[in-house]
Amino acid sequence: MSGAEALRVARAAYAVRFPFFVTAGHLAQALAKANHWEIEPMWLRLVDNGRGFGHKTEWSAAPAQG
Repeated sequence: MSGAEALRVARAAYAVRFPFFVTAGHLAQALAKANHWEIEPMWLRLVDNGRGFGHKTEWSAAPAQG
């Protein structure tokens, strides 16, 4: 997916989640000017002290298929 297509999809998803941004003119203008970022983490750690002090769950991204 190209950058322009990804931006279009991201803005459409945002509009579905927050429809008032589309109907409020000043908010729609602000959203059109905003930068958008995509973050693809390679590794995540969740610390859940509710399951015991220092309990950690970790996830790693699958290696890219090339």
